[in-house]
Amino acid sequence: MRYRSKVNTAIVAVVTVIVLTVCLFVYHNYNEMAGMAQAESTDKSGDISSVDTENSTSDEKSSADDKSNIESSEDGGESLPVAKEVFLHNGGQLDLTLNADYAIIAYSDGGVLYKKNEAEKCYPASLTKLLTVAVASEIVDEDYIFTVGDELDFVLPGSSLAYLEKGDVICFKALVDATLLPSGNDAAYVIAVGAGREYAKDKSLSVHEALRVFMTLMNKKANELGCRDTNFVVPDGYHDANHYSTASDMLKIAIYTSKLDIIKNSAGQSRARHVYGNKDITWSNTNLLLDPQSEYYDSRVSGLKTGATNEAGKCLIATAEKDGREVIAVILGASTDMDRYNDALSVFSAVFE
Repeated sequence: MRYRSKVNTAIVAVVTVIVLTVCLFVYHNYNEMAGMAQAESTDKSGDISSVDTENSTSDEKSSADDKSNIESSEDGGESLPVAKEVFLHNGGQLDLTLNADYAIIAYSDGGVLYKKNEAEKCYPASLTKLLTVAVASEIVDEDYIFTVGDELDFVLPGSSLAYLEKGDVICFKALVDATLLPSGNDAAYVIAVGAGREYAKDKSLSVHEALRVFMTLMNKKANELGCRDTNFVVPDGYHDANHYSTASDMLKIAIYTSKLDIIKNSAGQSRARHVYGNKDITWSNTNLLLDPQSEYYDSRVSGLKTGATNEAGKCLIATAEKDGREVIAVILGASTDMDRYNDALSVFSAVFE
């Protein structure tokens, strides 16, 4: 009996070893096959991407070529400072009824006081120029000299103008005033093309190539700020169906740009005089909240930018300060100038009085 028990134990041990060996063999082969399957899947994915590229339409190929040109141009440029993402949070509640279709009101630290359709897609018009100036200010300094050229051909009929002419030689500080006060679309293009060439370190770039470089930088900056529903295709904000944002995203841009001295100093003026070449010109600010002669004047207002197209309606980003508090009102899609200004004044009265 003792001998039979030892035999049974030995048999069990042998069977156990066999079973474990089979399990290990199966496990090893399974992993190897899984790895091969994964590699095969990756290869197929690569093949699909290749086929999609080959079968792209001519427009898609052109777009890919444009992107390649932008990236190659950027290789020669210096890295721009990375902007910190702007976070919005609850800052309280204002009891307001505004006329504009889209609006968001907040303290300069991002504390939101009022919202109306703030996440809906809309058109920012010339409010775009705030980011145009901000991005350029990271590439050139106030004294950088621009020579106005063929980029003026980009300016479309009906544009607001600073009345620049080809051949004008003008410094960046003056161009900022030309862009933000009379809202010169011509000045915005001069900044974009000149700064695009300077960033790429290539003065020979065509106006189209330089503009592509600059617009890529603008969208990159918007994304860094946390603008997830924004796409800019022009530096002046002239209407384009692919040029859009939201009130919430424009608030993030406003919070960022309102802290830049070159924008704050320019956009806070009611007018600015500049002499360049044989010209002596004074530009007036389109923001009537800053004009002491206007019925909408408010001494608390410190900026910031107006905008208007048929599709965007009347737009306004207005900043106001009192007792160390700064409030930013982003108003888009108003029907009239009176509506956008009265909306802003209602906000400042509710906050400060």
